[in-house]
This record gives sequence, structure tokens and C-alpha cells, in this order.
Amino acid sequence: MPVCARFRGVRHSAGAAALFVGMLLALASPVWAVSDAEIVSLIARGQTEAARRLYATTDPTAIDWLFFAGRVAKAARRFEEAAEIFREVLRRDPSYINAKRELAHTLLLGEDYRISAHHFRELLRRDPEPAFRPGYVHFLQEIDRLRPLSVSGHLAIIGSSNVNRGSSEAEFRPGIPNVPSFGITSQAEPGHGLEAGVSGRYRWAGEGPYRWTLGWGLVGRKFDQSIHDSATLSTRIRFGRLSERTRWSAGPFLRATWAADEDHNVAVGLGVSFDRRLTRNTTLFFNGSTERRRYLNEDGLDGPSHLFQAGLARALPLGSVSVGSRLRFHQPETEHQRYTERALFTRLSRSWRGGLHGSIGLEVGQRSYAADFPLAGHARQDDFYRVNLSARHDTIHFGRFTPLMNCTFGNTESNIAFFEHSVDECIIGVTTRF
Repeated sequence: MPVCARFRGVRHSAGAAALFVGMLLALASPVWAVSDAEIVSLIARGQTEAARRLYATTDPTAIDWLFFAGRVAKAARRFEEAAEIFREVLRRDPSYINAKRELAHTLLLGEDYRISAHHFRELLRRDPEPAFRPGYVHFLQEIDRLRPLSVSGHLAIIGSSNVNRGSSEAEFRPGIPNVPSFGITSQAEPGHGLEAGVSGRYRWAGEGPYRWTLGWGLVGRKFDQSIHDSATLSTRIRFGRLSERTRWSAGPFLRATWAADEDHNVAVGLGVSFDRRLTRNTTLFFNGSTERRRYLNEDGLDGPSHLFQAGLARALPLGSVSVGSRLRFHQPETEHQRYTERALFTRLSRSWRGGLHGSIGLEVGQRSYAADFPLAGHARQDDFYRVNLSARHDTIHFGRFTPLMNCTFGNTESNIAFFEHSVDECIIGVTTRF
């Protein structure tokens, strides 16, 4: 019987559900697989003391006993209690993969579909055991059927050393004869503001394992100097497929940006993404897009832009690491604004005991422009780097709101003084899902 069909029956039978998932967990524990399968069976039948005695023969640690208590609570349909126990196991040992599996399934049984889907997606990316992946896929498909609509929102404070990405240089020295130097008016401006956003998606099944996703978002920024205010509305439709080893999607998108400095623009394009698990712990990823931008008040910036990005991601016991490269071709009508960008990037994420999760990303790159910059006598070339940091903590909540923190530290060196700049920017706020 397919896993998805089995699931429809176990939603109202926690004992059978615990037995089914427990048997799978036993397959991933070859050292004491037979004992664990029998332990799960005893718990499912309500014979807790017999299960406890048998479990004691496996020489469990204190964390193992906590995991056992979570299984007992889950079989007794005390889903909130069981989920909190499994979370505590993961706070003490983020590499305890069986607790991650049980937490995802417990949340599903407790009808917390949003968080359950989050954990199943993480397991699909990081779990090295191939036997579990078909189950994760079927559970995710069932969650999409039971909860097709998802909406989230966030509110944050922005602090930036260079909100307008203005120049750190004071003077421009032309590279052609008989033109004197002059001051640069677009200097770097520090700023503080608020960012608010809401986004959502709706999924529906296509034929077989295929599905459609409609996504949308609206983000607004309000600064102490209103000239930097902006708002962006975006929407996309994707058609794709999710399987045990491969995930891909493709579809059109639309993005419209309003800016207080009248740099309004609209972009229409097509995006694709592809992930393929190569080994137990390594995944190949690729994404790309092509779009055409139109600026309402600056015709010379209109034109296409193409992006290609690929790399490898490797799951680690306490996190993951990814490396890759990016190639971008930006081709506006004004020739000296056209460029080719090449960049390398890496990102490391890690979880610590106690519930802290963090990531650090680094990218370095270069933009080479197609024609001489006016008055410079040569084409523009930029060399840049960016460091991105993010953090969250599982034990910190404000009701339904979860804190978020993202910081970017970057620097661009350019042979054109207008574009020489650095920026330190942090966004600190809260996010929630409805």
C-alpha cells in the first residue's frame, strides 16, 4: 500500500502511525534494529513498561531516554507534549536525526502542517538514509493537499551605513584632456528605517507527482529620509516536480518596484531551479532566470538581464555547506551600463546545542562593463565582496512571532569613483505565519 494511502488512515490512529514511523527508524539503526522495532511495537500497543525494560538493554543515554519519552507521548496522542520533547532532544543534540524524523511526523499528526512541512523539507535535503525519502515526499504532497495556502509576514528595523549605496569618494577625476575634476554629490548616506512585508503561496496538484505553485509578496521600506523609501510587489507561477532525489520547477514571474527617488521599474521574466542528490550527503543545485526590465523614468536602463547559478551542497551532522558560482549578463540599452558579472560564493550553516542556528555566507566577484564610461576614458570595472550573516534561536518566541536577524557587510572597489563604496546593513525583526 502506498505511504500516502497509509497516512490517511494513521491521522486518526497515533499508535499505528508511531509503529509505521518507528519501523522505518529501526531500519536506519542497524546496531539494534530488531530491538527497536519491538520497542516501537510495544509502545504502539500501550505496553510502555515492557518497552522501557527492553529499551534499557540497548544502553541508552539520558538523551535517548528523553527520546523514548517523546515516543510514548506521541503514541498516547499527546502531540504537543511529544513535539516539545523532540525539540528538547534536538536542542541538546542537533545531530539526533531520529528526533528530527519523529518531530516532523508528530507535527503532521497534530495538524501543524506548516512546521511539519518545514522539517520534512529539511529532512529531504539532509537525511542521508535513502529509505526515508519516498515517505518525506508523500508526506509533503499530503500536506500540500491538506493545507494548500500559506501566508507569512515580517516586521523589522533596518540600520544601514550606506542606504543609497553612495560613493565613498569625494571627487571624480576625468580621464580625458581639458576636463577638470569635480565633486561627487551622491555620497554615502547612513539611514534607519522600517521594513514590513507579507507573502504567500498556493499549491495545487497536477498530473501524477507534478504540482503548480502560485507565489506572491509585497515588501515596503520606510526610512528617516523619505527619498530612500520603496515598495516592491512580486508574483510568480511555477510548475514542478518533487521526488526522492530530484526537485525542479520553472515558471514566469512579474516584479514591480516603486521608489521615492523615481527609480520605478517593472521586470517580467522566467525562472528555473533544479536540485539533484548525487550521493548520501551531496546535492547538485542550479537556478537561472531571464528577465526584461523597464524603467519608467530612464529609458537607457531598459533591457534584458540573464542569471545562471550552480554549485554543490553537502549535508553535515550539525548543518550544511554549499559552494558555487554565478554568471550574470546585464544588457540595458545604454552601452556603458552593460556588464558581465562573475562571482564565487560559499555558505555554511550550523546548529548548536541549546537551540541556536546560524549561517555565514561569503561571495566575491567582478563586473566588467562593455564600453567606456562618460568622461573616464576607459570602461568601468568593479571588484566586490559581501559577507552575509543570519541567526535564529528555537527557544525565543513572542507569541506567534519569531525573531530574525540578517546582516550584510560588503565593499565594492571600482575604477570609476562614483561607484566606490562599502555598506554595513542589518535587519532585525520578527516574522510569523498565518
